[in-house]
Amino acid sequence: MKVLHVIPSLASIRGGPGEAVIELSQVQRKYGIFSEIVTTNDNGPGLLDVPLVSHTKYRGAGVRFFPQSRVGKSAAGVPAVAANDYGALRLDLADGPDRPGRQVG
Repeated sequence: MKVLHVIPSLASIRGGPGEAVIELSQVQRKYGIFSEIVTTNDNGPGLLDVPLVSHTKYRGAGVRFFPQSRVGKSAAGVPAVAANDYGALRLDLADGPDRPGRQVG
C-alpha cells in the first residue's frame, strides 16, 4: 500500500500536526507501507532550508517540499502529486482540534 499525507507545514514552530504526521509516516514505513508527505517549506516567519519538489528524507520521513505560496500558508498552494498512485490520501488541513484531517479514498 502507498499512502500520501498532505499537510501545509511540518515546521516545529507550528506544533502538533506536523509532528504527528512525521511520526505516523515513520511507523507506516516500519510496517512496510510506502508513506510520503507533501508539504510546503513554511517555517513560521521564515522558510525551511530544504530541497524543493524532489523526494528527500526529513527527520526520518520521506517528504516532498514545495515553495510556500506568497498568498498564504494553505495546502491549496501545494501542487498535486499523482494521488491516484496511492492506496490512501490523507489531507491534514486541520487548524485546530475541531477540524481533524480528512481521509480520502
